[in-house]
Amino acid sequence: MAIKDSNVTIMVKDMDASISFYESIGLVIKQRWANHYAQLTAPGITIGLHPLADSVEQLVRAVFQSVLLQTILKKPPATCKN
Repeated sequence: MAIKDSNVTIMVKDMDASISFYESIGLVIKQRWANHYAQLTAPGITIGLHPLADSVEQLVRAVFQSVLLQTILKKPPATCKN
């Protein structure tokens, strides 16, 4: 089975500079949530950018938020049952 897509998350110090860098090498911004998270794509890869944490607590919170966000984005919409 061949890998078709990959997803990498990178912690960055400067969100704007990082986005500019990845755009300069051909990636396209897919979505951005202010300075909390950004996704850039190119064929076969999605790069997620998170701000670098100043502490372990912030790092754990950022990773948890990333997992939660990815779960929400991939989760099918809820259906209403009456």
